[in-house]
Amino acid sequence: MLAANDIVVSVVDDRVVLTLDTAGATISDLNTAFAANALTINAGTARGTITTDGPTPGVTVRPGTITVDLVRFPAFAGVSVVGGAGPDRITIGPGGFNLRPVTGGAANQGLSILTGEGDGDAIVISQPIIARGTGAVLLTTQGKGDDNGILLGADVTTPRGRQAYTGPVTLTADTRLVAGGDIAFADTIDGAGRLTVSSGRAITLSDRVGGGTPLSGLTLERGSRVAFNAGFVLDGSTNLPVRTDW
Repeated sequence: MLAANDIVVSVVDDRVVLTLDTAGATISDLNTAFAANALTINAGTARGTITTDGPTPGVTVRPGTITVDLVRFPAFAGVSVVGGAGPDRITIGPGGFNLRPVTGGAANQGLSILTGEGDGDAIVISQPIIARGTGAVLLTTQGKGDDNGILLGADVTTPRGRQAYTGPVTLTADTRLVAGGDIAFADTIDGAGRLTVSSGRAITLSDRVGGGTPLSGLTLERGSRVAFNAGFVLDGSTNLPVRTDW
């Protein structure tokens, strides 16, 4: 039986899945490193253990780390983190989550984080996320209130894939999002940083932007279509740069 902060590793649909204990878990420094045909996923947690739910060919679990042997696991398509009802907090830590240098596995390597049902959940992007090829970055949380939700403070890049932010977003620093596919926000965006968005397809902002804390700026660099479904508020010291030569 899982205890608080325990993580179980499995392989589902060619993705390495980290399932968090239903009582809640904290991953304080999720990051990656790649060398010699092996991807190391660091999933440091202050307490708890990382185990597997059975044989996972090509995936080795050690305290705090998961290693993917891309020779033995040639279909590797990315990483998913799945939380439960308890409070979950996942932080992209030093070095960031970078799949760009990976030379094996599938062409669509991405990252998805779903924190579950806790309104005290948080996804903290304090270091860059870079997907590979058509891989997507999908961040979903029901966390809300101070210091919860999606705390966006570093760049996210999906060269040919999409990005989706489902849950309230707070900018904790100037941030640039670059995607070959769609970029979609399903909830509010607040915070005193500048948000720069570049998409090869549609940009969708479904809720208010800056309604709680005005943004210092919003730059839409590129997009085939832009949809504002609610209002937006800047801090009054800047404007809204939008390119018209797409």
